[in-house]
This record gives sequence, C-alpha cells and structure tokens, in this order.
Amino acid sequence: MMLLLALAMSGLSSVPQDAVRLDDVRVVSARSDVEFCQPVGGVDASSGWNSEDRLTTILREHAAKLGANAILITSINHGFLLRGWASAFVCSNDSAASKQAADKAAADQANKAILCDSGADCEFRWSRVTLWLQDHCTWKFRSITEMLISTEGPMDTERPAFEATKMPNGDGKTYRISLRVLCGAPPTNADSACSDLGKTKLRADFTDFVTKRGSQ
Repeated sequence: MMLLLALAMSGLSSVPQDAVRLDDVRVVSARSDVEFCQPVGGVDASSGWNSEDRLTTILREHAAKLGANAILITSINHGFLLRGWASAFVCSNDSAASKQAADKAAADQANKAILCDSGADCEFRWSRVTLWLQDHCTWKFRSITEMLISTEGPMDTERPAFEATKMPNGDGKTYRISLRVLCGAPPTNADSACSDLGKTKLRADFTDFVTKRGSQ
C-alpha cells in the first residue's frame, strides 16, 4: 500500500505546476500562427487506434504537461502505429495582438502605392523590381520591358509567378509600379506563398524593397 502511494505521489510530482488543461491546447495550422509565441519544446506520440484525431489528442495532452497552450503538428507517420510529432508553444494575449499587428502592417505595406518620378527615379526603382524578382521567383523571366516584367509559370503549382507593371499616372510626370502574384494551384497550407497571407507578405516585401532608396 505504501509503495503504491509513493508511486502515485511520484507521478503527480512529475507534472509541472504550470500544466494547462487539455481543452486549452489548440492546434494551429501554420508557423505564422505561433510567430509571436514562446516555444517550449517538442512532443511526440503514437496511437494504435490509427486515428489522427486520437493522435492529436495525445499530442495535446503531452503539450499541456509542458504548460503549452498551442501545438503545430510537424509530421505524421502512417505505419503499423500512427506516430506524430509537434512543436509546443505558449501563446498569450500579447502574442495574438502582436500577430494581428504584424498582419495589419503587412497588409498596409502591400497596399501602399509605389510611385516614381519620370526619369532617373523610375529607372532606379524599376531596377529594384528586377532584383527583387531575381531573389524571389523560381521561374525564368518571360518578358522584360520598360513597362512590364513577367515571369514564366505558375502552371499548376504553388510556385508563385509574378507580373510587375509600371503605368503612367496621367499627369505626365509620375508612374505607379505594382505587382501581381500568380498561383496555379490552391494553397495546401496556411504557410504557403499562395495563401492570402503569403501573397500579402510577398507584396509587402516587394513594396519595402522597391521603395528603399539604397545607393544609386
């Protein structure tokens, strides 16, 4: 009897004091969902039920014991036993607020007009467009003119293709530069460059790069 009590006490003491309830552990679908959360480690589990729902529940249980309230499943192996791995995170209200602020900032930047003055200013910014596309596109260039730069693709893939244009504003002095992100297949996950957030982040990064003066 004393031995059983000692074992029970030992099992209880191994659970961290900051453990959370299973119902408080959510499963996120994208790395960006936990961008501002605190990582607390990895968890893994096996299930003989061959049920992903059961496996996910076990992963959440392990994460709860670490004090985590969110997991991102990184891999599931379908074999004789279903086995899965996940990263565990502690996300606070501040984390959610920071993500919302970052997403809004990206959207604001993506929607910012890129304007340039005719002549050297537009030539410089248009050269920045070419540099950005070289760094961010896996497709070859299809067309490069003073008004349009387009790439091949996207075919039926999640590899984004791009189309950048430089159009006159109608005042005879300034031009507007814009970027289209083209995908040939729907996004398979929320972290895909072809997701709405992925496209927004690409356009935001494009705007930031093209509008920086750098050195001429």
